[in-house]
Amino acid sequence: MNDAIRNQIESLDTLRLPELQARFAEVLGEATRCPNKAFLIRRITAALEARADAAAPYEAAFLLNECFRERDQVVRHKPRER
Repeated sequence: MNDAIRNQIESLDTLRLPELQARFAEVLGEATRCPNKAFLIRRITAALEARADAAAPYEAAFLLNECFRERDQVVRHKPRER
């Protein structure tokens, strides 16, 4: 989980109920009239973490690809002679 997601989750505690309901709709894509702040915070947090976890493999693959690309530019190996 990156710092941006962590900051978003920490800021949920300061939101009022209507703001939490709006944030719930924004993150989960469905409206809610639930009056339970703890439930809303828990669901929003889970959705944000799931979104971050889903993006993690793609980010890792991208970074790994960049490392290999940089390595290939720096180190040039001669082909083996047989």
